[in-house]
Amino acid sequence: MGGLAMANPFPGMNPYLENRRYWNDFHTRLLTYISNAL
Repeated sequence: MGGLAMANPFPGMNPYLENRRYWNDFHTRLLTYISNAL
């Protein structure tokens, strides 16, 4: 595979940054936060 990369469809965001190294506990913490808020 090679060639040109597709342009980012979300200006100002990088949807490909969702690496577990950066988002290790994000979903767990978010669900806890939402649960506590409700």
